[in-house]
Amino acid sequence: MPFTAYGQNSNTKRVPPAGWHIGEKHPFQGRNKIEQNMLGQIMTYNSALLVGDVANAKRYVYQDAITYYKKFYPTVVPDEKVISDFFKMFSKDYVSAMNTYRKNGIDLRIIPCNIQRQVTNGNSIIIVFDIVSVMDDGNISIYSDPESTIGISLNNGTNWSFLTMMEEVPNILRMRFSQSIINEVMGY
Repeated sequence: MPFTAYGQNSNTKRVPPAGWHIGEKHPFQGRNKIEQNMLGQIMTYNSALLVGDVANAKRYVYQDAITYYKKFYPTVVPDEKVISDFFKMFSKDYVSAMNTYRKNGIDLRIIPCNIQRQVTNGNSIIIVFDIVSVMDDGNISIYSDPESTIGISLNNGTNWSFLTMMEEVPNILRMRFSQSIINEVMGY
């Protein structure tokens, strides 16, 4: 069985790796049209990442993040270079993992599982939500600890871009939003 590599004790009880849990997780469905639209777009983005579809995935990159990260390059570079470097770093790992899992009969999905909070500022909507990775080998499902992600729409929830919750997020958001909005988004 594919998950036996994660450990079986002498009683043949399956034990998932640290940070993973046995059980099924289903995508959060959204309570309204705005949430449903955002959730549909994050699913498209995640699917594109998992198969290395950079052309589709880059449609969901938050533009201010590109502007922010450009300052770390020693010379002036076009936005496309920053986007390309970002996706090369992540996409290669995702595609490699997907190929390994497929070869071993494991289905891997990344799904939104919970919305933590929503902040509205004029036409801008920011939703903080959790995503989990789900692996299923046909006999058992396991899911990862949740990771926070931010969905940002600058046009009342029509189009969304995404940021993984990380240390740089307040600085990236500061390029467009006030400190009080950032505090709400970050849950300070």
